[in-house]
Amino acid sequence: MEVTPGRGLGAFELGSTISDAIQQLQRGPYASHNVELLYCDRQPLSRDIVLRVKALGLQLRFDAHSQRLRLIDVFDFHAISLAYCGSCFNDPASIPARFNLLYALFGPTFPGEYNAATQAYCLNYPGISFLFPLPPQYQQLYTDGKELPVQFPDGTTPTAIRMFIYGGLNVRAPSLPPIPSNSFYYEPVHAFPSRGLMFVHRNRHLRFASSVQHVCSELGAPSKICQKELDKMRIHHQEGRSGCPDYFYNYFRMGLDILFDGEKHTAKKFVLHTNYPGHVRFNQYHKCNFIIHVSHIQTAVASTNTSTTRSESSSPMLPPSSYPQTHKRNWSNTSNDLLFDMEGEDDEQMDGIDLAYESAAQPQLSTIELRADPAGDLDINDAGPVINSDMTWTQIQQILGPASRPLVMSDGGTLQPFGPTYFYAYHDIIFEVMKNDHIASVTFFLDHSNLENGIVQL
Repeated sequence: MEVTPGRGLGAFELGSTISDAIQQLQRGPYASHNVELLYCDRQPLSRDIVLRVKALGLQLRFDAHSQRLRLIDVFDFHAISLAYCGSCFNDPASIPARFNLLYALFGPTFPGEYNAATQAYCLNYPGISFLFPLPPQYQQLYTDGKELPVQFPDGTTPTAIRMFIYGGLNVRAPSLPPIPSNSFYYEPVHAFPSRGLMFVHRNRHLRFASSVQHVCSELGAPSKICQKELDKMRIHHQEGRSGCPDYFYNYFRMGLDILFDGEKHTAKKFVLHTNYPGHVRFNQYHKCNFIIHVSHIQTAVASTNTSTTRSESSSPMLPPSSYPQTHKRNWSNTSNDLLFDMEGEDDEQMDGIDLAYESAAQPQLSTIELRADPAGDLDINDAGPVINSDMTWTQIQQILGPASRPLVMSDGGTLQPFGPTYFYAYHDIIFEVMKNDHIASVTFFLDHSNLENGIVQL
């Protein structure tokens, strides 16, 4: 695999999405390898999301907020071949990654750092770092940071045991590359309940009752069109609906679903997804970087009289002690079935390199000149409170007030360890909440009759 310092390794580029990386691992030469997904279940934004491919000795670490690749970690040089500018510097069968070879290939650099606790020496170049173990008898020679262990007194040279590729100049604080100007990934999407959506970077607006033609002209063709064949809340309606069924436009790469009325062919619901790895639909959508303006939301009792088919409907949210701190999710690329292995693990300290996660800044409002909203009521500069995609359910309730009893949704016939999610309703908005208190999706709708009757329609 070709190494490009500060940019990537082979097909894996810094700044790419976790979805793109998984697609790379599911095809081509990587398709036969098992992949592990590691993430913090209790606080999913506190640590990186990690894709680990043991067969390649490779870890891909993604920023938990934007879900973009921020660091590439090669932890097993016996499992991977590496090259720089076309010259191989590591081959498991014949060429070990020795210090003198790397120094000759990558060129001169400043002396690195020696970590006495791990007995490892870190050699740094812009965008790439190597770790070397030092024999105990020679460690005192490099503690002052003035010498490079190109060759030990006995004529030997150390061999690399780890490599990091990252953006910026400091492996301890990797920087993400800017999102390309022609990409709308992680675009701020301002949501106005009872009104519509504003897409900042593409400078587009959508409203309730927008036609199919208008949606396509603003966002382009959807990734998929899916007919809403089954209304799981039909049992709660006194009169069954007849006529043409409603249908969804799925924009997977935007983290967005739009439900259209089957008879009027106008938008009636918007669903925004967060793509947290603890959710059963993880990796089906990209993360939607939504910002909800809640000045006009009024607390509703929409779910007070809602019936469910599970006894958990009256159960409170489970306490943090009821689920593990870290999940490891394993799957084989040769099968569509997922195999799950939940175990505690702490990999933030890696051979003396402290990669403790630093929280990303809150989404910033764009400074581009926005196209005027025809109705004039989609104002991203509204001074009222806002809710973003990184907030917890506890934080949201502090803004909106306590919600009433939730509806419980569970894929009862599916073998998955995540359990049910909880749907809480306010005025024209429904939050899908996971057990870890984070939001899985937000649904915006206009259905005042059902709210008045105490029914939540999903």
